[in-house]
Amino acid sequence: MFIRSVKKRSIIALFLVVAFILPFIFFNNSTVFVDAGASKVYVVSSASIRGDEINQGDFMTTGGVYAESSRAVFDAKASRYARLLAKTRINNLKEYGRTELFEVSATFKFEKLVEGGMALFVFGLKQSRNGVGSADSGEVTFSYDYNNNCISIGVNEYKTEGVPTPVAEKHNYNMFSLNADITLKMKVDVNGKIYVSAECGESSVAAIDILSGKKLNIAPDGFVAFISQSTGESDENKNIFRISDILITAYNYDLVETVDHYLETFDKGSYNANMFYSQTTGSPISPAKIAVEDGKLVFRNVGQGYFTTREQYSNFELKFDIVDMYREGKKDGNGNIVKLISNWFMIGFGVDNYNDPPSHQVAATFLQFDGLPLDSPTSRSNHFTGEVEGVKDRYILFNNGNVVEGGIKSMSGDKSECIFSLWDKDYIGNEAVNLKFTVIDGVMTLYYKLASQTEYVMQYSYNIGTMQTGYIRIYSYGNGVGGSVSEYTGVLNMTIDNFEITNLDNDAVKLVKATPVYKSNVLPDTKDYAYTTVPDESDLLNNKLKNKDFIK
Repeated sequence: MFIRSVKKRSIIALFLVVAFILPFIFFNNSTVFVDAGASKVYVVSSASIRGDEINQGDFMTTGGVYAESSRAVFDAKASRYARLLAKTRINNLKEYGRTELFEVSATFKFEKLVEGGMALFVFGLKQSRNGVGSADSGEVTFSYDYNNNCISIGVNEYKTEGVPTPVAEKHNYNMFSLNADITLKMKVDVNGKIYVSAECGESSVAAIDILSGKKLNIAPDGFVAFISQSTGESDENKNIFRISDILITAYNYDLVETVDHYLETFDKGSYNANMFYSQTTGSPISPAKIAVEDGKLVFRNVGQGYFTTREQYSNFELKFDIVDMYREGKKDGNGNIVKLISNWFMIGFGVDNYNDPPSHQVAATFLQFDGLPLDSPTSRSNHFTGEVEGVKDRYILFNNGNVVEGGIKSMSGDKSECIFSLWDKDYIGNEAVNLKFTVIDGVMTLYYKLASQTEYVMQYSYNIGTMQTGYIRIYSYGNGVGGSVSEYTGVLNMTIDNFEITNLDNDAVKLVKATPVYKSNVLPDTKDYAYTTVPDESDLLNNKLKNKDFIK
Protein backbone atom coordinates (compact mmCIF):
# COMPACT_ATOMS: atom_id res chain seq x y z
CA MET A 1 0.00 0.00 0.00
CA PHE A 2 2.90 2.34 0.80
CA ILE A 3 4.49 1.69 -2.60
CA ARG A 4 1.22 2.32 -4.42
CA SER A 5 0.59 5.57 -2.50
CA VAL A 6 4.08 6.82 -3.38
CA LYS A 7 3.40 5.98 -6.99
CA LYS A 8 0.14 7.96 -6.93
CA ARG A 9 1.87 10.97 -5.37
CA SER A 10 4.54 10.82 -8.07
CA ILE A 11 1.90 10.78 -10.78
CA ILE A 12 0.13 13.79 -9.23
CA ALA A 13 3.44 15.68 -8.97
CA LEU A 14 4.26 14.92 -12.59
CA PHE A 15 0.81 16.13 -13.65
CA LEU A 16 1.28 19.42 -11.80
CA VAL A 17 4.70 19.98 -13.41
CA VAL A 18 3.30 19.34 -16.90
CA ALA A 19 0.32 21.61 -16.22
CA PHE A 20 2.69 24.38 -15.17
CA ILE A 21 5.14 24.23 -18.09
CA LEU A 22 2.64 23.51 -20.87
CA PRO A 23 1.50 27.15 -21.30
CA PHE A 24 5.14 28.12 -21.97
CA ILE A 25 5.56 25.72 -24.91
CA PHE A 26 5.34 27.75 -28.13
CA PHE A 27 4.27 26.34 -31.46
CA ASN A 28 6.75 25.44 -34.15
CA ASN A 29 6.94 22.75 -36.77
CA SER A 30 8.30 20.27 -34.25
CA THR A 31 5.79 20.85 -31.45
CA VAL A 32 5.67 17.90 -29.07
CA PHE A 33 2.32 17.12 -27.48
CA VAL A 34 2.09 15.13 -24.28
CA ASP A 35 0.73 11.59 -24.62
CA ALA A 36 -1.50 10.34 -21.82
CA GLY A 37 -3.68 7.39 -22.54
CA ALA A 38 -4.72 7.45 -26.17
CA SER A 39 -3.28 6.16 -29.43
CA LYS A 40 -2.78 7.98 -32.71
CA VAL A 41 -5.14 7.03 -35.52
CA TYR A 42 -4.86 7.85 -39.18
CA VAL A 43 -8.07 9.57 -40.21
CA VAL A 44 -6.61 9.75 -43.73
CA SER A 45 -3.27 8.34 -44.90
CA SER A 46 -1.27 7.84 -48.08
CA ALA A 47 -3.33 4.70 -48.74
CA SER A 48 -6.59 6.68 -48.80
CA ILE A 49 -6.03 7.92 -52.36
CA ARG A 50 -3.94 5.55 -54.42
CA GLY A 51 -3.68 5.54 -58.18
CA ASP A 52 -7.12 6.14 -59.64
CA GLU A 53 -9.03 4.99 -56.56
CA ILE A 54 -10.38 6.80 -53.51
CA ASN A 55 -10.67 4.50 -50.49
CA GLN A 56 -14.38 4.54 -49.73
CA GLY A 57 -13.68 3.34 -46.22
CA ASP A 58 -11.78 6.56 -45.47
CA PHE A 59 -13.61 9.09 -47.62
CA MET A 60 -17.17 9.98 -48.57
CA THR A 61 -17.17 11.67 -51.99
CA THR A 62 -20.00 13.81 -53.32
CA GLY A 63 -20.36 15.94 -56.41
CA GLY A 64 -18.13 14.04 -58.80
CA VAL A 65 -14.76 14.15 -57.06
CA TYR A 66 -12.48 11.43 -58.45
CA ALA A 67 -8.87 10.19 -58.21
CA GLU A 68 -6.12 10.42 -60.76
CA SER A 69 -2.45 9.61 -60.20
CA SER A 70 -3.03 9.47 -56.42
CA ARG A 71 -4.60 12.94 -56.33
CA ALA A 72 -8.18 13.91 -55.55
CA VAL A 73 -9.47 15.89 -58.52
CA PHE A 74 -12.01 18.73 -58.38
CA ASP A 75 -12.66 19.94 -61.93
CA ALA A 76 -15.38 21.04 -64.36
CA LYS A 77 -16.99 17.60 -64.10
CA ALA A 78 -17.65 18.18 -60.41
CA SER A 79 -20.70 19.91 -59.00
CA ARG A 80 -20.72 23.42 -57.61
CA TYR A 81 -20.23 22.22 -54.01
CA ALA A 82 -18.23 19.02 -54.54
CA ARG A 83 -16.57 17.67 -51.42
CA LEU A 84 -14.33 14.97 -50.04
CA LEU A 85 -15.26 14.14 -46.42
CA ALA A 86 -13.17 11.99 -44.08
CA LYS A 87 -15.43 9.37 -42.49
CA THR A 88 -13.59 9.14 -39.16
CA ARG A 89 -14.93 11.59 -36.60
CA ILE A 90 -12.28 13.47 -34.63
CA ASN A 91 -13.09 13.41 -30.91
CA ASN A 92 -11.77 15.67 -28.16
CA LEU A 93 -9.97 13.49 -25.60
CA LYS A 94 -9.04 16.25 -23.18
CA GLU A 95 -10.57 14.38 -20.25
CA TYR A 96 -8.34 11.42 -21.10
CA GLY A 97 -5.22 13.54 -20.76
CA ARG A 98 -4.59 14.30 -24.44
CA THR A 99 -3.30 17.72 -25.47
CA GLU A 100 -3.47 17.50 -29.27
CA LEU A 101 -6.79 17.24 -31.11
CA PHE A 102 -5.75 16.65 -34.71
CA GLU A 103 -3.07 17.42 -37.27
CA VAL A 104 -3.37 17.94 -41.03
CA SER A 105 -0.98 18.03 -43.95
CA ALA A 106 -2.23 18.28 -47.54
CA THR A 107 -0.80 19.58 -50.80
CA PHE A 108 -2.97 21.64 -53.18
CA LYS A 109 -2.31 22.45 -56.83
CA PHE A 110 -4.74 25.09 -58.08
CA GLU A 111 -5.24 25.29 -61.84
CA LYS A 112 -8.17 27.68 -61.54
CA LEU A 113 -10.00 29.39 -58.71
CA VAL A 114 -12.89 31.35 -60.19
CA GLU A 115 -13.45 34.90 -59.02
CA GLY A 116 -15.74 34.74 -56.01
CA GLY A 117 -15.03 31.01 -55.60
CA MET A 118 -12.96 29.18 -52.99
CA ALA A 119 -11.35 25.90 -52.10
CA LEU A 120 -11.78 25.07 -48.43
CA PHE A 121 -10.58 22.76 -45.72
CA VAL A 122 -13.50 22.58 -43.29
CA PHE A 123 -13.24 21.21 -39.75
CA GLY A 124 -15.49 20.78 -36.72
CA LEU A 125 -18.50 19.47 -38.67
CA LYS A 126 -20.73 17.96 -36.02
CA GLN A 127 -22.54 15.73 -38.51
CA SER A 128 -21.21 14.18 -41.69
CA ARG A 129 -24.00 15.77 -43.75
CA ASN A 130 -23.09 19.31 -42.62
CA GLY A 131 -21.37 21.64 -45.06
CA VAL A 132 -19.74 25.07 -45.35
CA GLY A 133 -21.02 27.57 -42.77
CA SER A 134 -22.37 25.02 -40.27
CA ALA A 135 -22.63 26.27 -36.73
CA ASP A 136 -19.66 25.46 -34.50
CA SER A 137 -17.36 24.72 -37.46
CA GLY A 138 -14.26 26.34 -38.91
CA GLU A 139 -12.54 26.62 -42.29
CA VAL A 140 -9.29 27.44 -44.03
CA THR A 141 -10.05 29.25 -47.32
CA PHE A 142 -8.04 29.46 -50.55
CA SER A 143 -9.03 32.04 -53.17
CA TYR A 144 -7.32 33.88 -56.01
CA ASP A 145 -6.69 37.62 -56.24
CA TYR A 146 -6.88 38.43 -59.95
CA ASN A 147 -5.55 41.95 -59.43
CA ASN A 148 -2.34 40.79 -57.77
CA ASN A 149 -2.13 37.35 -59.38
CA CYS A 150 -1.59 35.40 -56.16
CA ILE A 151 -3.31 33.04 -53.76
CA SER A 152 -5.16 34.42 -50.74
CA ILE A 153 -5.51 32.37 -47.54
CA GLY A 154 -7.81 33.03 -44.58
CA VAL A 155 -9.28 31.23 -41.57
CA ASN A 156 -12.89 31.61 -40.38
CA GLU A 157 -15.08 30.19 -37.63
CA TYR A 158 -18.87 29.99 -37.44
CA LYS A 159 -20.31 30.53 -33.98
CA THR A 160 -23.67 30.98 -35.73
CA GLU A 161 -24.67 29.10 -38.87
CA GLY A 162 -23.87 31.04 -42.02
CA VAL A 163 -22.10 33.90 -40.21
CA PRO A 164 -18.31 33.69 -40.64
CA THR A 165 -16.03 35.38 -38.13
CA PRO A 166 -12.40 35.82 -39.28
CA VAL A 167 -9.80 34.11 -37.10
CA ALA A 168 -7.11 35.10 -39.58
CA GLU A 169 -8.15 37.76 -42.09
CA LYS A 170 -7.81 36.75 -45.72
CA HIS A 171 -4.34 37.76 -46.87
CA ASN A 172 -2.51 37.73 -50.22
CA TYR A 173 0.62 35.61 -50.36
CA ASN A 174 2.71 36.59 -53.39
CA MET A 175 4.91 33.50 -53.17
CA PHE A 176 1.86 31.26 -53.77
CA SER A 177 0.64 31.14 -57.37
CA LEU A 178 -1.47 28.94 -59.60
CA ASN A 179 -0.08 25.55 -60.66
CA ALA A 180 2.34 25.50 -57.72
CA ASP A 181 2.32 22.84 -54.98
CA ILE A 182 1.05 24.56 -51.84
CA THR A 183 1.15 22.46 -48.68
CA LEU A 184 -1.24 23.29 -45.85
CA LYS A 185 -0.10 22.28 -42.37
CA MET A 186 -2.43 22.63 -39.44
CA LYS A 187 -2.60 21.61 -35.79
CA VAL A 188 -5.40 22.09 -33.29
CA ASP A 189 -5.13 21.26 -29.59
CA VAL A 190 -7.86 20.12 -27.23
CA ASN A 191 -8.35 23.66 -25.89
CA GLY A 192 -9.15 25.00 -29.36
CA LYS A 193 -5.81 26.67 -30.05
CA ILE A 194 -5.08 26.54 -33.78
CA TYR A 195 -1.79 26.63 -35.66
CA VAL A 196 -1.78 27.04 -39.46
CA SER A 197 1.11 27.37 -41.88
CA ALA A 198 1.66 26.95 -45.62
CA GLU A 199 4.67 26.36 -47.80
CA CYS A 200 5.37 26.19 -51.51
CA GLY A 201 7.19 23.19 -52.86
CA GLU A 202 8.77 25.24 -55.64
CA SER A 203 9.99 28.06 -53.42
CA SER A 204 13.03 28.45 -51.22
CA VAL A 205 10.93 30.56 -48.85
CA ALA A 206 10.33 28.93 -45.47
CA ALA A 207 6.85 27.97 -44.33
CA ILE A 208 4.59 30.96 -43.75
CA ASP A 209 2.80 31.13 -40.39
CA ILE A 210 -0.85 32.05 -40.90
CA LEU A 211 -1.94 31.41 -37.31
CA SER A 212 0.15 30.51 -34.30
CA GLY A 213 -1.78 29.52 -31.21
CA LYS A 214 -4.93 31.62 -31.49
CA LYS A 215 -7.88 30.40 -29.44
CA LEU A 216 -11.00 29.42 -31.35
CA ASN A 217 -14.46 30.23 -30.02
CA ILE A 218 -15.91 27.01 -31.41
CA ALA A 219 -15.48 23.35 -30.54
CA PRO A 220 -13.21 22.13 -33.37
CA ASP A 221 -13.86 18.40 -32.93
CA GLY A 222 -15.99 16.62 -35.53
CA PHE A 223 -15.66 15.65 -39.18
CA VAL A 224 -13.29 17.32 -41.66
CA ALA A 225 -13.74 17.83 -45.41
CA PHE A 226 -12.17 19.33 -48.50
CA ILE A 227 -14.78 21.35 -50.40
CA SER A 228 -14.88 23.26 -53.68
CA GLN A 229 -17.18 26.27 -53.57
CA SER A 230 -17.68 27.32 -57.20
CA THR A 231 -19.91 30.15 -58.41
CA GLY A 232 -22.12 28.14 -60.75
CA GLU A 233 -22.70 24.86 -62.56
CA SER A 234 -21.29 25.90 -65.95
CA ASP A 235 -17.73 24.87 -66.78
CA GLU A 236 -16.43 28.45 -66.72
CA ASN A 237 -17.73 28.87 -63.14
CA LYS A 238 -15.99 25.77 -61.75
CA ASN A 239 -12.83 25.63 -59.67
CA ILE A 240 -10.17 23.21 -60.88
CA PHE A 241 -7.62 21.87 -58.40
CA ARG A 242 -6.00 18.69 -57.12
CA ILE A 243 -5.12 17.54 -53.61
CA SER A 244 -2.38 15.02 -52.84
CA ASP A 245 -0.30 13.67 -49.94
CA ILE A 246 -3.16 14.01 -47.47
CA LEU A 247 -2.28 12.97 -43.93
CA ILE A 248 -4.75 13.62 -41.11
CA THR A 249 -4.10 12.17 -37.67
CA ALA A 250 -6.19 12.27 -34.52
CA TYR A 251 -6.50 10.12 -31.40
CA ASN A 252 -8.79 7.46 -29.99
CA TYR A 253 -9.25 5.89 -26.60
CA ASP A 254 -10.66 2.40 -26.16
CA LEU A 255 -11.70 2.44 -22.53
CA VAL A 256 -12.43 -0.91 -20.92
CA GLU A 257 -13.62 -1.81 -17.43
CA THR A 258 -11.02 -4.00 -15.79
CA VAL A 259 -9.25 -4.93 -12.57
CA ASP A 260 -6.91 -2.09 -11.61
CA HIS A 261 -4.06 -4.16 -10.21
CA TYR A 262 -3.41 -7.81 -9.51
CA LEU A 263 -0.39 -9.72 -8.25
CA GLU A 264 -0.36 -13.51 -8.58
CA THR A 265 2.34 -15.07 -6.40
CA PHE A 266 1.22 -18.70 -6.94
CA ASP A 267 1.77 -19.27 -3.20
CA LYS A 268 -1.54 -21.09 -2.76
CA GLY A 269 -0.43 -23.99 -4.90
CA SER A 270 -2.52 -22.75 -7.83
CA TYR A 271 -3.45 -19.54 -9.63
CA ASN A 272 -6.68 -17.58 -9.41
CA ALA A 273 -8.88 -19.17 -12.06
CA ASN A 274 -11.16 -16.12 -11.96
CA MET A 275 -8.23 -13.98 -13.18
CA PHE A 276 -6.24 -16.37 -15.37
CA TYR A 277 -6.67 -19.30 -17.72
CA SER A 278 -4.23 -21.78 -19.24
CA GLN A 279 -4.24 -24.40 -21.96
CA THR A 280 -1.62 -26.75 -23.32
CA THR A 281 -1.42 -29.70 -25.67
CA GLY A 282 0.94 -32.64 -25.51
CA SER A 283 4.44 -32.47 -26.95
CA PRO A 284 7.01 -35.08 -28.06
CA ILE A 285 8.71 -34.70 -24.67
CA SER A 286 6.87 -35.89 -21.56
CA PRO A 287 5.49 -34.67 -19.23
CA ALA A 288 4.07 -31.58 -20.92
CA LYS A 289 2.20 -29.18 -18.64
CA ILE A 290 1.51 -25.67 -17.38
CA ALA A 291 1.07 -25.98 -13.62
CA VAL A 292 1.89 -24.39 -10.29
CA GLU A 293 4.71 -26.17 -8.46
CA ASP A 294 6.45 -24.98 -5.28
CA GLY A 295 4.79 -21.57 -5.48
CA LYS A 296 5.76 -20.87 -9.09
CA LEU A 297 4.18 -21.29 -12.51
CA VAL A 298 5.99 -23.93 -14.53
CA PHE A 299 5.93 -24.30 -18.31
CA ARG A 300 7.37 -27.77 -18.77
CA ASN A 301 7.96 -29.22 -22.24
CA VAL A 302 5.14 -27.09 -23.60
CA GLY A 303 4.79 -27.36 -27.36
CA GLN A 304 1.59 -25.41 -27.87
CA GLY A 305 0.10 -23.65 -24.88
CA TYR A 306 -0.49 -20.38 -23.08
CA PHE A 307 -1.23 -18.62 -19.79
CA THR A 308 -3.65 -15.73 -20.28
CA THR A 309 -5.60 -13.11 -18.37
CA ARG A 310 -9.39 -13.26 -18.13
CA GLU A 311 -9.39 -9.45 -17.96
CA GLN A 312 -8.94 -7.18 -20.97
CA TYR A 313 -6.58 -4.22 -20.99
CA SER A 314 -5.74 -1.29 -23.30
CA ASN A 315 -2.87 0.45 -21.46
CA PHE A 316 -1.07 -1.76 -18.99
CA GLU A 317 2.13 -2.76 -17.24
CA LEU A 318 3.02 -6.45 -16.95
CA LYS A 319 5.76 -7.71 -14.66
CA PHE A 320 6.98 -11.20 -13.92
CA ASP A 321 10.17 -12.94 -12.85
CA ILE A 322 11.80 -15.62 -14.97
CA VAL A 323 13.27 -17.62 -12.12
CA ASP A 324 14.39 -20.53 -14.28
CA MET A 325 14.82 -21.22 -17.98
CA TYR A 326 16.42 -24.32 -19.45
CA ARG A 327 19.47 -23.04 -21.31
CA GLU A 328 21.22 -26.42 -21.71
CA GLY A 329 20.08 -29.99 -22.16
CA LYS A 330 20.62 -33.00 -19.93
CA LYS A 331 20.62 -36.78 -20.38
CA ASP A 332 20.28 -39.54 -17.79
CA GLY A 333 22.74 -42.39 -17.31
CA ASN A 334 21.12 -44.36 -20.11
CA GLY A 335 21.50 -41.54 -22.63
CA ASN A 336 17.82 -40.59 -22.56
CA ILE A 337 17.02 -36.90 -22.83
CA VAL A 338 15.52 -35.65 -19.57
CA LYS A 339 15.93 -31.93 -20.21
CA LEU A 340 15.61 -29.80 -23.37
CA ILE A 341 16.62 -26.18 -23.90
CA SER A 342 13.68 -23.78 -23.92
CA ASN A 343 13.16 -22.66 -27.50
CA TRP A 344 11.01 -19.48 -27.50
CA PHE A 345 7.93 -17.81 -26.08
CA MET A 346 5.80 -14.76 -26.83
CA ILE A 347 4.01 -12.03 -24.89
CA GLY A 348 0.77 -11.11 -26.62
CA PHE A 349 -1.79 -8.35 -26.11
CA GLY A 350 -4.99 -7.29 -27.82
CA VAL A 351 -6.00 -10.96 -27.92
CA ASP A 352 -9.65 -11.43 -28.91
CA ASN A 353 -10.45 -14.56 -26.87
CA TYR A 354 -8.88 -15.83 -23.67
CA ASN A 355 -9.70 -19.50 -24.36
CA ASP A 356 -8.84 -20.13 -28.01
CA PRO A 357 -7.12 -23.47 -28.67
CA PRO A 358 -3.32 -23.13 -28.53
CA SER A 359 -3.11 -24.05 -32.21
CA HIS A 360 -5.34 -21.11 -33.18
CA GLN A 361 -3.30 -18.19 -34.50
CA VAL A 362 -5.24 -15.42 -32.78
CA ALA A 363 -5.62 -11.87 -34.08
CA ALA A 364 -3.36 -9.87 -31.78
CA THR A 365 0.13 -8.43 -31.37
CA PHE A 366 2.90 -10.74 -30.11
CA LEU A 367 6.51 -10.05 -29.21
CA GLN A 368 8.44 -13.27 -29.73
CA PHE A 369 11.52 -13.98 -27.60
CA ASP A 370 13.34 -16.14 -30.12
CA GLY A 371 16.17 -18.09 -28.51
CA LEU A 372 16.23 -21.25 -30.58
CA PRO A 373 13.94 -20.94 -33.59
CA LEU A 374 11.95 -23.89 -34.84
CA ASP A 375 13.32 -25.63 -37.89
CA SER A 376 12.77 -23.79 -41.16
CA PRO A 377 14.29 -23.85 -44.65
CA THR A 378 16.93 -21.37 -43.43
CA SER A 379 17.45 -22.46 -39.83
CA ARG A 380 17.83 -25.71 -37.92
CA SER A 381 18.20 -25.88 -34.15
CA ASN A 382 19.51 -28.52 -31.78
CA HIS A 383 17.41 -28.10 -28.64
CA PHE A 384 19.76 -30.21 -26.59
CA THR A 385 23.08 -28.53 -27.36
CA GLY A 386 21.76 -25.11 -28.37
CA GLU A 387 23.50 -25.19 -31.72
CA VAL A 388 21.68 -23.21 -34.41
CA GLU A 389 22.11 -22.95 -38.14
CA GLY A 390 20.84 -19.42 -38.76
CA VAL A 391 19.82 -16.47 -36.60
CA LYS A 392 19.11 -16.84 -32.88
CA ASP A 393 18.59 -14.71 -29.78
CA ARG A 394 16.34 -12.04 -31.27
CA TYR A 395 12.98 -10.33 -30.87
CA ILE A 396 10.35 -10.71 -33.58
CA LEU A 397 7.18 -8.60 -33.50
CA PHE A 398 4.03 -10.08 -35.03
CA ASN A 399 0.71 -8.36 -35.70
CA ASN A 400 -2.23 -10.51 -36.81
CA GLY A 401 0.13 -13.31 -37.78
CA ASN A 402 2.51 -11.17 -39.87
CA VAL A 403 6.00 -9.96 -39.00
CA VAL A 404 5.87 -6.19 -38.44
CA GLU A 405 8.17 -4.14 -40.66
CA GLY A 406 11.21 -3.15 -38.63
CA GLY A 407 10.07 -5.38 -35.75
CA ILE A 408 13.09 -7.71 -35.63
CA LYS A 409 15.94 -6.86 -33.25
CA SER A 410 18.89 -8.77 -31.84
CA MET A 411 19.01 -9.51 -28.10
CA SER A 412 22.79 -9.13 -27.98
CA GLY A 413 24.37 -5.90 -26.82
CA ASP A 414 26.61 -4.06 -24.41
CA LYS A 415 26.45 -5.87 -21.05
CA SER A 416 27.31 -2.68 -19.19
CA GLU A 417 23.91 -1.39 -20.28
CA CYS A 418 22.17 -4.57 -19.10
CA ILE A 419 21.19 -5.49 -22.64
CA PHE A 420 21.39 -9.24 -22.69
CA SER A 421 19.88 -12.34 -24.19
CA LEU A 422 17.57 -14.41 -22.04
CA TRP A 423 19.59 -17.40 -23.28
CA ASP A 424 22.96 -16.02 -22.09
CA LYS A 425 23.58 -18.50 -19.27
CA ASP A 426 27.09 -17.17 -18.59
CA TYR A 427 25.81 -13.64 -17.93
CA ILE A 428 22.60 -14.53 -16.11
CA GLY A 429 23.96 -17.43 -14.09
CA ASN A 430 21.51 -18.57 -11.45
CA GLU A 431 19.81 -15.18 -11.09
CA ALA A 432 16.18 -14.46 -11.80
CA VAL A 433 15.42 -12.05 -14.61
CA ASN A 434 12.89 -9.36 -13.70
CA LEU A 435 10.87 -8.56 -16.82
CA LYS A 436 8.65 -5.49 -17.31
CA PHE A 437 6.46 -5.06 -20.38
CA THR A 438 4.34 -1.93 -20.93
CA VAL A 439 1.87 -0.86 -23.58
CA ILE A 440 0.94 2.84 -23.37
CA ASP A 441 -0.77 4.82 -26.12
CA GLY A 442 0.00 2.01 -28.55
CA VAL A 443 3.72 2.08 -27.72
CA MET A 444 5.07 -1.28 -26.56
CA THR A 445 8.25 -1.29 -24.43
CA LEU A 446 10.23 -4.13 -22.85
CA TYR A 447 12.58 -3.76 -19.87
CA TYR A 448 14.88 -6.21 -18.01
CA LYS A 449 17.00 -6.31 -14.94
CA LEU A 450 18.66 -9.07 -13.01
CA ALA A 451 17.32 -9.67 -9.50
CA SER A 452 20.54 -8.23 -8.05
CA GLN A 453 20.19 -4.99 -10.04
CA THR A 454 18.08 -2.01 -9.00
CA GLU A 455 17.09 -0.30 -12.24
CA TYR A 456 15.18 -1.64 -15.23
CA VAL A 457 16.80 -0.94 -18.59
CA MET A 458 14.84 -0.65 -21.81
CA GLN A 459 15.54 -3.49 -24.24
CA TYR A 460 12.99 -3.08 -27.01
CA SER A 461 10.38 -0.52 -28.02
CA TYR A 462 7.99 -0.21 -30.95
CA ASN A 463 5.11 2.14 -31.71
CA ILE A 464 2.24 -0.06 -32.90
CA GLY A 465 0.35 3.10 -33.85
CA THR A 466 -3.05 2.18 -32.44
CA MET A 467 -4.40 1.13 -29.10
CA GLN A 468 -5.34 -2.55 -28.92
CA THR A 469 -7.79 -3.73 -26.31
CA GLY A 470 -7.86 -7.40 -25.38
CA TYR A 471 -6.48 -10.20 -23.25
CA ILE A 472 -2.79 -10.60 -22.39
CA ARG A 473 -0.99 -13.92 -22.61
CA ILE A 474 2.32 -15.75 -22.46
CA TYR A 475 2.27 -18.07 -25.41
CA SER A 476 4.32 -20.94 -26.81
CA TYR A 477 4.03 -22.51 -30.22
CA GLY A 478 6.66 -25.23 -30.35
CA ASN A 479 6.36 -28.72 -31.77
CA GLY A 480 3.10 -30.35 -30.75
CA VAL A 481 2.08 -33.99 -30.93
CA GLY A 482 1.38 -33.61 -34.63
CA GLY A 483 4.69 -31.88 -35.28
CA SER A 484 8.04 -33.30 -36.26
CA VAL A 485 8.91 -35.79 -33.52
CA SER A 486 12.68 -35.93 -33.45
CA GLU A 487 15.43 -36.32 -30.90
CA TYR A 488 15.82 -32.56 -30.64
CA THR A 489 12.47 -30.79 -30.86
CA GLY A 490 11.15 -27.39 -29.80
CA VAL A 491 9.42 -26.88 -26.45
CA LEU A 492 9.12 -24.16 -23.81
CA ASN A 493 10.81 -24.89 -20.48
CA MET A 494 10.49 -21.89 -18.18
CA THR A 495 9.42 -21.09 -14.63
CA ILE A 496 7.96 -17.70 -13.67
CA ASP A 497 6.83 -16.04 -10.45
CA ASN A 498 5.18 -12.81 -9.24
CA PHE A 499 2.94 -12.26 -12.25
CA GLU A 500 1.75 -8.66 -11.76
CA ILE A 501 -0.50 -6.62 -14.03
CA THR A 502 -1.50 -2.97 -13.60
CA ASN A 503 -4.08 -0.98 -15.54
CA LEU A 504 -2.43 2.19 -16.93
CA ASP A 505 -5.54 3.84 -18.36
CA ASN A 506 -5.74 7.54 -17.59
CA ASP A 507 -6.69 7.97 -13.91
CA ALA A 508 -9.33 10.57 -14.71
CA VAL A 509 -11.46 8.17 -16.72
CA LYS A 510 -10.36 4.60 -15.97
CA LEU A 511 -13.14 2.11 -15.31
CA VAL A 512 -12.20 -0.08 -12.37
CA LYS A 513 -14.11 -3.16 -11.29
CA ALA A 514 -13.77 -5.27 -8.18
CA THR A 515 -11.09 -7.95 -8.10
CA PRO A 516 -12.67 -11.39 -8.50
CA VAL A 517 -12.55 -13.69 -5.48
CA TYR A 518 -9.84 -16.32 -5.47
CA LYS A 519 -10.71 -19.61 -7.12
CA SER A 520 -8.16 -22.37 -7.42
CA ASN A 521 -7.49 -23.64 -10.92
CA VAL A 522 -6.81 -27.13 -9.51
CA LEU A 523 -9.79 -29.45 -9.74
CA PRO A 524 -10.67 -31.12 -6.43
CA ASP A 525 -10.02 -34.85 -6.11
CA THR A 526 -12.98 -37.07 -6.89
CA LYS A 527 -14.17 -38.92 -3.82
CA ASP A 528 -14.23 -42.71 -3.87
CA TYR A 529 -17.72 -44.14 -4.14
CA ALA A 530 -18.72 -46.14 -1.09
CA TYR A 531 -20.21 -49.43 -2.26
CA THR A 532 -22.72 -50.99 0.16
CA THR A 533 -23.94 -54.01 -1.83
CA VAL A 534 -22.27 -57.40 -1.48
CA PRO A 535 -22.03 -59.59 -4.60
CA ASP A 536 -23.85 -62.89 -4.46
CA GLU A 537 -22.12 -66.06 -5.62
CA SER A 538 -24.87 -66.55 -8.16
CA ASP A 539 -23.85 -63.22 -9.78
CA LEU A 540 -20.37 -64.50 -10.59
CA LEU A 541 -19.75 -65.35 -14.22
CA ASN A 542 -18.53 -68.86 -13.39
CA ASN A 543 -21.76 -69.68 -11.63
CA LYS A 544 -23.82 -68.15 -14.45
CA LEU A 545 -22.07 -70.39 -17.00
CA LYS A 546 -23.04 -73.37 -14.94
CA ASN A 547 -26.64 -72.20 -14.94
CA LYS A 548 -28.38 -73.77 -17.91
CA ASP A 549 -31.10 -71.14 -17.76
CA PHE A 550 -28.44 -68.45 -18.37
CA ILE A 551 -27.18 -70.07 -21.60
CA LYS A 552 -29.98 -70.12 -24.17
